[in-house]
Amino acid sequence: ALGSREALAALAGHGPFRALLGAAALGALSLSFVQSMILYVLHHVMEEHDPAVELGAFVTNAGFAIASYPLWTRLSARVGKATAFRIGLAVSTLAFFSVFFVGPGDYVALGVVMAFSGTANVGFWMLLHALNADCIDLDAARSGERREGLFSGFSALVKKLAIAGAAAGVGVGLT
Repeated sequence: ALGSREALAALAGHGPFRALLGAAALGALSLSFVQSMILYVLHHVMEEHDPAVELGAFVTNAGFAIASYPLWTRLSARVGKATAFRIGLAVSTLAFFSVFFVGPGDYVALGVVMAFSGTANVGFWMLLHALNADCIDLDAARSGERREGLFSGFSALVKKLAIAGAAAGVGVGLT
């Protein structure tokens, strides 16, 4: 078992993991921002209170997420996981900024935001976990030790902090 210092040194000494962790934190922040903002946008920006519209938005998001799995799988096989992950981050950024263009009655814009967000979510999370596994394999090759728990646990902690930070930031920002 590694002590705290050794564990932190192993994490800090792994450049690819640090880069992936930074991208994961930023991507999780932006995707969580859109997810946290969507009910606010529906109720206060679009002035929409029909539960059917809310359901439609979330079904659109989930439908595009599910439908995009084969796209991300083919894309990562064609251009590589790292490049496909970067594309996922770019789509995520578009989703982040697109929420600001939704106004009262903009159902098409809402659909686009939800489609982008669902698609970006899958590209981001699916490829993040695949790249995380590659970082773990690289660490094992370098160190001769299997430390999946260390890298997976720390990665999960950072993602959860980013998601919570986005939700908290939206809450504070809206107050």
